[in-house]
Amino acid sequence: MTTDKQHIARLVQICHLHGIENVLFSPGSRNAPLIIAFSEANVFRLRTIHDERVAGFFALGQGIKSKKPSVLCCTSGSALLNYSPAIVEAYYQNIPLLVISADRPTEWIDMGIGQSMRQFDVFHNYIKKSYDLVQEPNTQTGLWYSDRQVNEAINLTISDRPGPVHINIPLVEPLYNQEATSVEPPKVIYHPSVTKQLDEATKESILGILKKSEKLMVIVGLHEHDQQLSSCLSALVQSGRIVLLSESTSNIHVKDSVQCIDRCLHGMSEGEDYRPDTLISIGGPLVSKKIKGFLNRHKPQVHIQVSVGHMEDTYQALTHHLDLQPAYFFNVLLSEDIGSNSEKYQKNWQRLIVSAASQHQSYLQSCDYSDLVVFAEIYKQIPPAYAIHLANSTPVRYAQLFESLPSHRFYANRGVSGIDGCTSTAFGFADLDSGQNLLITGDIAFFYDGNAFWSNTLPKNLSVILINNSGGNIFRYIDGPSTTNQLESTFEATHDRHAKQFCEMYKIHYMECRESETLETSLQEFFLAAPDCVTVLEIFTPRLKNAVILKDYFKSIKLNS
Repeated sequence: MTTDKQHIARLVQICHLHGIENVLFSPGSRNAPLIIAFSEANVFRLRTIHDERVAGFFALGQGIKSKKPSVLCCTSGSALLNYSPAIVEAYYQNIPLLVISADRPTEWIDMGIGQSMRQFDVFHNYIKKSYDLVQEPNTQTGLWYSDRQVNEAINLTISDRPGPVHINIPLVEPLYNQEATSVEPPKVIYHPSVTKQLDEATKESILGILKKSEKLMVIVGLHEHDQQLSSCLSALVQSGRIVLLSESTSNIHVKDSVQCIDRCLHGMSEGEDYRPDTLISIGGPLVSKKIKGFLNRHKPQVHIQVSVGHMEDTYQALTHHLDLQPAYFFNVLLSEDIGSNSEKYQKNWQRLIVSAASQHQSYLQSCDYSDLVVFAEIYKQIPPAYAIHLANSTPVRYAQLFESLPSHRFYANRGVSGIDGCTSTAFGFADLDSGQNLLITGDIAFFYDGNAFWSNTLPKNLSVILINNSGGNIFRYIDGPSTTNQLESTFEATHDRHAKQFCEMYKIHYMECRESETLETSLQEFFLAAPDCVTVLEIFTPRLKNAVILKDYFKSIKLNS
């Protein structure tokens, strides 16, 4: 059986033929034909998630893991708008997503009918494209047009620069009628990706620039793990041809590279000694505000961005944008003579790496119990081969101060860097992952996304470390908020909530740690329990001391460098 609305039944078939596997519903009535057709097909993994905002981020996490679009399907009205935060994040993180919204009949929009609003193109600022299907197409031409739009929408989610696409479907009652499946298989239009390559003229031009460079830097932002790319970058570093800067979310582990940017930059004596004459940037946004400030103050003469599609001039120094896959580009460089960096430039950066690492260890040996100490102990104990999800906003920043194991993979919503949806995204990723997952989150992000736990199908391969410092502690560290009378009441938004009763409500295994003396053993017990069930370890840290200790940490590195 399927819905009696032919264009909906055909849409579902087209999704299956394009290889879509995951469909997430949020309950409603107007989307009944879609629920019936997807469910009766018996070829999809279906999830029902009541909160549309949670569903959106869950689908985002699935897309990050699978590289395929998940279908988000909701009823009409404001339900659709709750997908907005996840759609924005998918757009800026380049994650495929297919949003399908049921709508009231076109003639009833703006006519005072409940759960109706202007839904078509509602996400126009942060969507690859929006489609409004023909209302009740009953002719061959109408069905052909509907099929063509659905094909185009699915192809668009994954073509070139992947991202979210929206299909809006006006539906006329009755909504629940069904009939035996007798639909002629719809036409499927495929759009295979084509790898772009450097033409000879551009290649010679770029190689000419690089051969003249004596201070060549490569910086990697948010990026999925890519073994070919890592191998190329490692070879270029070891041969002295580049200085490489990366973050945990770059998922690049290369010996002798700068993996903890913020602590290294605080150890600089004179910035001009470290300025690149040529910069090559790849990947998405960087966490480090310090490196963005450094490269804006000490601009390279040449900045080459290598990315598919979108061009970003983060440092106001961009000279070339190459619409290429980074692994292909660096493989080309590896096979060519691009010269080497000056010995002085290489040594400057190597001294900085060694000095910052030494001062880092020295400070931690005598550091009081705080967020910094907690993160140091967590990083000592995370087992190999974990997928680690970092919530905004303090966890992802603290994480940049510590080296990780090469087998670790890091994920964070750094497209827009919002605090919403961090837990839901991690759950969506873990839902499709066979390995063990860890979410490191703060109290604001955890409680903000509390509805992520409102599900009967929580992935048991994800556990949570919740660092509770009683508010948005970052506002004690960044410049500005601490100079106002509203620091505690509004910016930091202090509270005395804890997660124990929350976990009891959702029947989640709960552990807690309140002092340094029990931190090591608490983490050991947590990681022993983690593979068996969803576990939350809540670690309480001193609200007033955290920012003071972090500021002293950076001062110590700078003074002793």
